Amino acid sequence: MDANGNIYIAGTGATTPYNDGVAAMETNLHRESLLIQVIIELLHSVPTYSVLQIHLCGEEQTPKPEQTGFVGPECDTLTCYGLNATSSDVCSRNGVCTGVNNCNCSNEYTGDQCQYSICFDKSNQTTAVCSGHGTCSSPNSCICNLGYEGLECEITHCYGVHSNQSTVCSNHGICSSWNTCQCNQGYIGNECQYFTCNGTQSNDETVCSAKGNCTSLNHCECTAGYMGPFCDVISCFGVVSTDISRVCSGNGTCIAPNSCSCHHWSQLFYQKYEL
Repeated sequence: MDANGNIYIAGTGATTPYNDGVAAMETNLHRESLLIQVIIELLHSVPTYSVLQIHLCGEEQTPKPEQTGFVGPECDTLTCYGLNATSSDVCSRNGVCTGVNNCNCSNEYTGDQCQYSICFDKSNQTTAVCSGHGTCSSPNSCICNLGYEGLECEITHCYGVHSNQSTVCSNHGICSSWNTCQCNQGYIGNECQYFTCNGTQSNDETVCSAKGNCTSLNHCECTAGYMGPFCDVISCFGVVSTDISRVCSGNGTCIAPNSCSCHHWSQLFYQKYEL
C-alpha cells in the first residue's frame, strides 16, 4: 500500500513497484472467492480511506482447458479431454463433444473418448472380440490370428478341413482350435479317425481279444471259432464253450475252435462215484 491508499497485489509474488520496503502480498488470484476475501480483509485494515484502489500485478495465468472445460476469449469454447469441441481430433475423431469431457460416440465406437472400435457388437478392448482369435482394427473389421478366418475369426482348421465342415475330425469330433480335435466318446486319434472296441483302439493288434476285427465302435467281427461281443469266447460248431450242457453234445470240452475233447466212460464212472 502506498501513501495514497493504492494497494498492489502481485499474483506471482513480485514485490510492489513502490520503494516502501514492504513486499507485496503473495496469493493465487485465479479463484474469484479468494480475491474477494483478500479485498474484504484489506478494506477492514484501511477504514480511513474514502477511495481504495487495488492494482493486480504480475503475469496473467490462463487455466488449462482440462481444469475449466472452456477456453477462448469469452470462455465460450467447450473442451473434451484437453481438445476444443471444434477440433477435428476431438473424441478421437469418432464422436462429438457435447459437454465438458463428454463425448457422444458414433455407433461404431465406444469409450470415454470414443477410442475403441466395435466389431460385431463387441468392443476391441474385450477378450471376446473377433471370437478371441483376432484384433478389431476398425469397425466390424477383424484381423485374424494365424489358423483362423471368417468375418469374426470364428472358423479354424483341423488338418486341412474347415471347422464348420461336417467331415472335420473324421465326422467324429469337434475342431475346437487350430489342429485340435475334441473326439466324441469312443473315438481317439489326432483326427478322431480311430474308434475303439472295449476301450482298445481299432488298429491295436490286441483289439477284439486278438481274435477278430474292430469294424465300428464296440463292434467286433470275430474269426471262425470265436464268439462274444469282443471275441473272447471259444465256440465249437456254433455252440459257445461255456454252454456245458450243449457244447460237444454235452460229452466233452470245447478246448479250441471247433475242437472237442471227448469224455471217456472211465472218466465219467470215476467222476460219478467220486461225487
